[in-house]
Amino acid sequence: MAYINMDTNRCSMFTNYAININPIEGKELATSPKCLLEHIINFFTLGGVERKLSKQYDNFMQTMTTALEEKIANSNCYHIPKELKFNFDGCTVAIKPSEYHSDKLSVTVEGQKRESFTSDIDIKGFKNTANLMLLHNRIDPNIFIKEGKIHLLNTDLSARILEGIDLSRAYFSNVNLNGTDLSSANMQN
Repeated sequence: MAYINMDTNRCSMFTNYAININPIEGKELATSPKCLLEHIINFFTLGGVERKLSKQYDNFMQTMTTALEEKIANSNCYHIPKELKFNFDGCTVAIKPSEYHSDKLSVTVEGQKRESFTSDIDIKGFKNTANLMLLHNRIDPNIFIKEGKIHLLNTDLSARILEGIDLSRAYFSNVNLNGTDLSSANMQN
């Protein structure tokens, strides 16, 4: 489906939905057809637009997770970096502290033709999303975010090293933390 190309607008939308909403619910919003042409093509291809966008979104999330893992460079550490930069399908995504707001991060998505979008995102939302992505990648793909909180339902985190993880405001239910190293972790509600 060549008509669905990754451009700076869509890449920026993927970034904002993933971080400001959460990776799961954001996926539904980011992968639905946006313009009349996409709706028409989606109808005649029996959901082809949504499938293609869903695959792109999954690849975007994996690229972002890989960039996080490379920046952290320690599979036992969950200290989220203040800056992150990665390339996705011809777009460069740069996340760094906002120059104007101490509680925000600035996200700039630049395309191949030098067009760019910049927006601010909440630092806590980014940290939640980054922690979720690392937990998905390292431990359990069934962990999710709901109402701005990481939900750890029936999760076995025993004997894990979760150094520096921010689980403030996380929802714990039947979570096994026996023998877990929570050095420098934030567990406050």
